[in-house]
Formats: sequence, structure tokens, C-alpha cells
Amino acid sequence: MLNSIHNKYTTVMTLALIICTLFIGGIGITTTQEVIDRDSVQLMSFLCAKEAQEINDTLGRIEQSVNIFAVHAINELESVDRLLNDKEYQDSYSHKMVELADTIATETEGATTIFLKFDPAINISNPGFFRIKNTETGIFEYYNTTNLTSYNSESIKAFGWIYDQKKEGKPVWIEPYYNDNIGVELISYVVPIYKDNVMIGFVGIDIDYQIIKNKVDSLSLYYTGYAYLVDNEFKTIYDKTQSNSQVSHTYQEALTVKRDLEENGADTLYSYELDGDEYRVAFAELDNSMKLAVTASLDEIDAVKRQLQVKIIISAIVITFIFWVVSWLMAIPVIRPLKALDKAAKEIANGNFDVQLSYDTNDEVGTLSRSLQETVNQLKKRIEYINSLAYTDKLTGTKNNTSYLYELTNIKDNLNTKLNNLAVFVIDLNGLKHINDKHGHNVGNKLIISASTSLIKVFGEEHVYRVGGDEFIVLLDNASHDICKMLEEKFIKRLSTSSSELKVSAAIGYAIYNPELDSDYEDLFARADENMYKKKLEMKEAGEISKLL
Repeated sequence: MLNSIHNKYTTVMTLALIICTLFIGGIGITTTQEVIDRDSVQLMSFLCAKEAQEINDTLGRIEQSVNIFAVHAINELESVDRLLNDKEYQDSYSHKMVELADTIATETEGATTIFLKFDPAINISNPGFFRIKNTETGIFEYYNTTNLTSYNSESIKAFGWIYDQKKEGKPVWIEPYYNDNIGVELISYVVPIYKDNVMIGFVGIDIDYQIIKNKVDSLSLYYTGYAYLVDNEFKTIYDKTQSNSQVSHTYQEALTVKRDLEENGADTLYSYELDGDEYRVAFAELDNSMKLAVTASLDEIDAVKRQLQVKIIISAIVITFIFWVVSWLMAIPVIRPLKALDKAAKEIANGNFDVQLSYDTNDEVGTLSRSLQETVNQLKKRIEYINSLAYTDKLTGTKNNTSYLYELTNIKDNLNTKLNNLAVFVIDLNGLKHINDKHGHNVGNKLIISASTSLIKVFGEEHVYRVGGDEFIVLLDNASHDICKMLEEKFIKRLSTSSSELKVSAAIGYAIYNPELDSDYEDLFARADENMYKKKLEMKEAGEISKLL
């Protein structure tokens, strides 16, 4: 009878453990699926948004330079009548604009050409100018300019954008096109210039389309994931995995995808099939009306999830078998640790992955406890690893732009407490592009790392964000002007006393929240950014930046 009771008790205990294990395993599998699915959406969306922001930064600098050029071109023009009737004044005005164009183009990252073309309709002998960058010297040089009065919109395809833009009468990004004259694929931003309500012509800057392609190609995730470009209708226009003649990603419900993007925002993954495989893709808008797409195969996205689920299932099977043996020999002593396991399962079900299983004996129940703890620990590490990919800058180890955007959300959600005495520092490294061009990106990366190390030493790792290639932001709570000034001087001193052969310098500006000046965080940041640019201008005028070049 005792043996029968023992069998029944052992059977009940075994069944109880099976149920508990299935419960824990089911929760683990379900949680794994939910967490990894959610984090894969966040990871792809964050990477897509981050890379799109870097591309938009490049496009924005081009837009800013062309707009400055257009404003000066209008202000320097004495009158339309004199331009039309005075050949000497035409040449003088054009020469003055060439000098200005060279200065603007030299200071604009990515600029390949800069031009001023007079509108064929005003019928003057001077066609304008077209300046192209000498890749060896970096100097912009004269290039023969086609006289557009000899053509119309039907007779030459290369200048059709002029007539299209004339109808629009506003700045426009030209879609990527191949310039037969200089043998380069370009993407251009063009602004019409008006004087006294008369269209005089166009100013614009071309950048090598390869720069955008390189930024797209540099983005990678998982093992085979990559990025590509699509147009407004979601037709692929650049994909490094296919030749131009093979670019053929199509979406059967492109308009539905477009509508979903407008309704759901960017944090959504969409599906498509290519060569029989299923893929997930995230989109982000670019300033020139294109879209950046980040894609990865569903098999690869689910690989980690499957591995964890298999481990959970195997662990559950092994644990169940072991406990059956243990329960047969030690039924009564097992009751207490089973209660602990049941409690741990409930905590895991509630999302608490910091649970610690204290039952640590050398018997099978101890093995069960350790195996379950290891499963939870591995799951927690995977989740932390995925989160670190999204919030940590790979090069410097500082917080990245995604982390900065997340912090901005907290600030905007808690304006009354977060903005009080909040100090914002904007730091921009000087001469980094020239150093990259002259010494290579490895040297440039070392300087970025050196600068970030100095920032961490001075401001503390938890306050430093790398938001761009050479741009950092520091957020400090409850900081006075004296403290901010002391930290600024300390940072500049660290840079100047570096033992490195190549020095890195930086322009730094800060602002402290003032309710009389700042209605929100954007106002505070704008003041800090303006102070940084003032500092950069002072350094430039003092010749500090030129010493780096």
C-alpha cells in the first residue's frame, strides 16, 4: 500500500512538474517570440531611421548651401535691366558669383559641382557658369557651360528639369541621373532665383550619387540584412545586391503599404517575397522624396527566436525526465523546491527576468533549478544584447542617436521636471572630413574615439550622446553656468594636451534652460547649437581650424 501511495504521490508530483514546466516553457516561448519580434521591429526601424537621418543631414547641408547661394545671388544683383543690357556688368556679376560659389562649395561636404545658369528666356549672351571639383586638389574649377538658349525642353532631355522646375517656381531635388558631360551619376538640388518678380535663372549643387549609395551600403544588420532605396511608389531604384537592369522589388499592394505608413508611422515592418524567400522591410522618408528601406530575411530574423525556443523545449523535456526519477526516490523533499519553481514561473510570466532561484543542491531538483536559471539568464542576455544594438554607438561605446531620441521623448513627456536647469552641450569636431580624406577613415575614427573618451572623462558616460559622424550632444541636469563653463574649459584642455600626433579640436557650445527664452526643448537646443557655430566661426577666424588641415 505504501508503494501504491508512493506511486500515486510520485505520479501527482511528476504531473505537477510537467504542468509547471509546460507553463514555464510556454511562457518562455511566448515571451521569447513577443520580445524578439518587438525588438526586431525596433531594431530595424531604429537603424533605418538613424541611417535616414544621416543621409538627410547630408541632403540638408546641400539645401542650406544652395539656399545661401541663392540669397546672395539675388542680393548682389543690382537690377534686372542692367543685367539684360550691360554685357560688362553681366561678366562682372558672373565673376563675383563664381568666387562666392567656390567658397560655398568648398565648405559643403559632398559637393561635386556648383552652378549658376541664366534662364534661356531672358536671352543674355552669358550662359552662367558650371564649376566642378578637382578630385586631386579639392579645388572647384571652370567647366564649359552649355548655352541653354540653343535648346528647348523637347530638344534635349538633359535640360528638361529646367523647364519642369520653371513651371513649379520653387526649390526641387532632381532625381538621380547620369551626367554624360562629366561621366558621374549625380543627385542635384536646384533653386530658382527671382529679381523684381522676374526669373533670372537657377543655382544648384550636384553631389555624387555614390555618396548616398555608400551610406546605404554601409548599413547592415543580422548577417545578410542590408538597405536599399525606393521611390514614392515603392519601386526599388537602388539595390546593391542587383544590377540596375535587375532592380525589380515590387509590392503587390504598394498603395496599401503607402497608406499604412501614413497611418501607422515608421515603426512597422512590411513583408515581401523575392526569389521564393520571405523578407521583412522597414521604411524611412528622405528629404529628396526617396525612401530608405532596411530589409532582412524572415528566416534570419527568427533564427535567434527558434534557437531559444528549442533550448526551452529541450530544457523542459530534460528537466521533466530528471524530476520523474528524483520524485520517485525523494517525493516529499521535492515539494518545497517545487513551490519555489512555481513562484519563479509566475514571476517570469509577469515579465520579471531578474528572478533568482535559491535552491542550489547537488540533486536533480538543484539541476532543474540551475537549468531554469540559466535559461532565464540567457533569455535576459539576449534581450539586453538586442537592446544594446539599438541604443549604443558601435564605434565609441557612447549612447547613440536612438538613445538621444528616446531621452528627448522623456524630456517632452516631463517638461516641468526635465527642463528645469537642463544644460545642453553641442560638440562638433573640426576638420574631420579633411583628416579622413588625407589620412583615411581609420585615423578619423581614432580621433572620434579620442574625442568621445575626453567627453566621457569630463561629463560622464551617462550624459554623452553621439548623434552624427562628428557631432556629440551632452545633457546635464541641474547645471549652473559656472559648472558648464568649467566643464567646457576642462574638455578643451584635454583635447589640446593630447599626446597624439594628430590633434583633434572641437567647437563646443552650450545653453541652460531659461523659461524666459525657451518655450520647449527645441528652443534650448537651438541656442546651444547657435553658440557652437559661433565658437566654430571664432576658431576659424583665429586660424585654429586651418592648423588641422
